[in-house]
Amino acid sequence: MTGQEVVLDLLRYIGVYGFTPIENDQALNKPGLDQDDIRRAIAALNSGLQTIQKYGPQALKQDQRACFLNDPTTVQVAVIAHNGQSCDLSTTAPAWMLGCSILIDGDSDLNRIMDITGNMLSLLRGYRGTSGAKSAMVYADCAPLDADIMAVMDPVNGSQIFGSVTNRNTLNYADIDTFERYQRVLATQASPTNQIGIPELWYVERRRQGELLLRVTPLPGSGVNVTFQAKLRAERVDQGILDLTGGPDPGYEFTSLHDDDVESVLLPISRWRFFTHPALKNAETRAAVKLEYDEAMLALKHGVVFEPQVVANHADYI
Repeated sequence: MTGQEVVLDLLRYIGVYGFTPIENDQALNKPGLDQDDIRRAIAALNSGLQTIQKYGPQALKQDQRACFLNDPTTVQVAVIAHNGQSCDLSTTAPAWMLGCSILIDGDSDLNRIMDITGNMLSLLRGYRGTSGAKSAMVYADCAPLDADIMAVMDPVNGSQIFGSVTNRNTLNYADIDTFERYQRVLATQASPTNQIGIPELWYVERRRQGELLLRVTPLPGSGVNVTFQAKLRAERVDQGILDLTGGPDPGYEFTSLHDDDVESVLLPISRWRFFTHPALKNAETRAAVKLEYDEAMLALKHGVVFEPQVVANHADYI
């Protein structure tokens, strides 16, 4: 079943069988479809997905992921002022530079790129060199994580190529205090370039807007593939999975569930979540819907669904 088919299955319990009726804001008074109906149906669907994520097997909650830390990259700073906390590059900055460390000529202190707007960079600290055009080096000591990642778990493995040699190592987790203490020790070296090498420590930084960044130290001296186990968020959908104009079904397929599991697990749970709708019709079906919900939850909690099945077949030798 597609996402739209699941939503329409829920809406039929309030007498809505398609997205072509004239919309109205008085669904309690006469048949029709309003935005609150859609919001409630999407909320019930997301609640079902979250329930499956919570009670389902580890295979639904974890996945192996990777991110790439780019080679150190030289950029040209067109304009920067003494003590300024922003600068303009000669070209648009790529998105991977967000959060990364930057060393600008004329300043011995590593800075950090806090925001990117076109070719303008917002910096964490003020620039202590003289005003003017400068050259700078950006070190990819962090990478943004996919939006469905909730947490990073050990082991975190790095694969870094230096010429013809590939360094493979397991990075150690460090809390923010240990991580920054280690960076301060590196910063006591004679030059910021002594802070460059093979990453040894990692931690996950959460920005105010909710994005997660995987940060490493020391600064990578060349490109690094970082592979790790990730704890995943529940799949989440919005109104974009629907076509409210009466056109063809957008055909959204659930990424975390097989078609059979959508019908046998997600649908019964979502139906019961939707049964709080004040315009509910056919209230006599409540008992049947509750029974299907209970059966789905029982199967979910006891690992009857989703877990891989292994059957041993004995060989017959002739």
